[in-house]
Amino acid sequence: MCATVGAKQGAVGSIAFIAGLNVPILFYALLTGFGLTTLIGYIPAIEPFLALLGSLYVIYLGIRLFKVDENDETDSIHYGFKSGLIISALNFKVITVLLLMHSQFNRPDIVYT
Repeated sequence: MCATVGAKQGAVGSIAFIAGLNVPILFYALLTGFGLTTLIGYIPAIEPFLALLGSLYVIYLGIRLFKVDENDETDSIHYGFKSGLIISALNFKVITVLLLMHSQFNRPDIVYT
């Protein structure tokens, strides 16, 4: 996505979009690092649910890829900070990857104060 926006809007024109992409990632990383893995430790049923949501999102993207409309006017759309923010915030893959990364370092035997 960044390459497409960069090719369409130029390097400087894509800075706001890329910044928008990274804000939710930072938020999710902090949220995950400071307690979401603990919550999943207490309620393990959440993890398969998040994995299912991530899988459904990837399937949705695959279906959308095959349903490209030739009359689509996406070339006229300008992707800015808000577009990047929404795209990244709704991307379940981001949440899933962060949960999987942080779960590798989750140590229930250590009490953090």
